[in-house]
Amino acid sequence: MFALAAEEQEILELLGEAWNKFAALPQEHPSEGIEFAQAIHRCQDMMAARPVWRLNRWKRAQRN
Repeated sequence: MFALAAEEQEILELLGEAWNKFAALPQEHPSEGIEFAQAIHRCQDMMAARPVWRLNRWKRAQRN
């Protein structure tokens, strides 16, 4: 129950691929790499939180 679903794991892998493809592009702006990395990390954070959301939903359902 406290694990990533297969689809969530796939999304994390795709985010990694997106980073790798972006990093291979020529730099157009000095801060674009940092900004893109921060955006990827935010998406990764959201994916990592999903099992916690499911666990909390299950715990709330058990209280009722």
